[in-house]
Amino acid sequence: MQSFEQLEADKLQSFFHSIMFKLILSLTLVLVSHESSAKWRIYHQQQQLSIRYQSNNNTGLYEVKATVVIDASLEDFYQLLTNEDLAPIWLDKVSSTKLLTTLADNSVVVMTKFEGFAFVSAREMLTRTSIEHRTATSLSLLITDYNDFLPLNDDYVRVKDVKVRWQATRQANNQLQVSYYGSFDPAGSLPKWLSNRYSLSSIKASLQNLQTLRPSK
Repeated sequence: MQSFEQLEADKLQSFFHSIMFKLILSLTLVLVSHESSAKWRIYHQQQQLSIRYQSNNNTGLYEVKATVVIDASLEDFYQLLTNEDLAPIWLDKVSSTKLLTTLADNSVVVMTKFEGFAFVSAREMLTRTSIEHRTATSLSLLITDYNDFLPLNDDYVRVKDVKVRWQATRQANNQLQVSYYGSFDPAGSLPKWLSNRYSLSSIKASLQNLQTLRPSK
């Protein structure tokens, strides 16, 4: 039989191992969390507008996430995103948007045209927009490419691999906090460095417009 001293020593050793395991686990979780957040770099952060980005490991193209606070209702925000006349006013480089059809699940197919500039060709984006959820205080829209819906147009380069999520939550002061996540491939022969620079400057311009624009009552 083990002596009293040996039993106490075993208990102490077991307790020590348990503490060390929990400490190592906690440190691992902290490091993983830090590594994940460290991938996102700050592009812009001021006046209630924050924009961050990271490179996609497979494509080298930027994924962008942003938050902005605006003076608008949820209905205002929904109209700004979906109204064919309003969207080109605040979305940077957008020349037109057109609702093509409503699908059986109430998602909508939209064609968005983008202006060309300098040596960059005009582009079009054929997408499907779905309402993920909509309540009295929050709204979430998911936009993905829907390129099989129409054949390619020789006059435009078709954007692909689109994944955009817009979320809005009403705050206590009746302002909206809007969150954006976006990634896409502009296709064509556009260099990645130029595509990445444009994706950042464009969302910044769009969100700054959003801060000042509201639908007419």
